Amino acid sequence: MKLSVIGTGYLGAVHAACMAQLGFDVVGIDVDEQRISSLAAGVPPFYEPGFDDVLAKALASGRLTFTTDMAAAADCDVHFICVGTPQIENGIAADLTYVKRAFAEVAKVARFALFWFEEIVKRNSPEVNPYPFAAADAAEEMIGMIRQTWFEKPEQ
Repeated sequence: MKLSVIGTGYLGAVHAACMAQLGFDVVGIDVDEQRISSLAAGVPPFYEPGFDDVLAKALASGRLTFTTDMAAAADCDVHFICVGTPQIENGIAADLTYVKRAFAEVAKVARFALFWFEEIVKRNSPEVNPYPFAAADAAEEMIGMIRQTWFEKPEQ
């Protein structure tokens, strides 16, 4: 099974490396070329205890690669969206702009998808956000994007 991890910050990079160590073929995708170069070279761009060893082993296994090209997600079976969700200006909810953008981009190339919205769930839990329906609204919007992208595009 091949996985894509969209977003290679703290959550995405660690998730990608751990999944590769578990035996999955994983491609980490990010728009930050410097971060991708660093990770591909085995140099973590942030500190996470033990991550440098996990990253090195995953890269050495050949099961983990990094790229800025979303087309690399085309042959993946499962897609994990791990992009940032900063607070919106008024601070009462998460800004889902990056999640929606990542979703729209992967939807253009994906065969089919199971999306994991870790950041939406985490940021919209009752302890963090008094507006738990934001996640449901975002999910509905993204489902609409999938329908439009998959079912209204010409056959490839």
